[in-house]
Amino acid sequence: MTIFGVGPLFLACSLTYLGGAYWLTLRWPGAASLAFIPLSLRVGSAVALITCGVCLIAFAAWTMHKAFRAGRLCTTGAFAWCRHPIYGAWTCLVFPGLALLMNSWPALTTPIFMYLCLRLLVRREEDWLNRKFGEEYREYRQRVPAVLPLGRIISLFRRRIH
Repeated sequence: MTIFGVGPLFLACSLTYLGGAYWLTLRWPGAASLAFIPLSLRVGSAVALITCGVCLIAFAAWTMHKAFRAGRLCTTGAFAWCRHPIYGAWTCLVFPGLALLMNSWPALTTPIFMYLCLRLLVRREEDWLNRKFGEEYREYRQRVPAVLPLGRIISLFRRRIH
């Protein structure tokens, strides 16, 4: 397994689906647009989502690169929150931002497709990590969610409120 894992295949599938969704938007612009969302809100939200996503991807990639070169399992930084933060950032931040910029509700379905693809494709990476790191990876997998760290985020908010 290379440092890129199944990322190139995941991205190719996602871009293909996004392209099809955008084609539907171009084919039926009135029915497929997000015209009910004000332009400034749509663009502002898109810029915020994409910016956060790209920053998270860059930070996670840098952290993973260091661990990969050292032959260690990456469990720090964004990887302490979820096992696949790069894929998660693409799925939950960058692609929804792109859909908003494209003014396309069919494109907003891309993250659902991406998540389903991710659950299938990431098995290859997880099998490789299990073989390479054994019990260390199995323990990490038990305590850290795959893509969305919702439980950790909710517990942080609860701690701040109390």
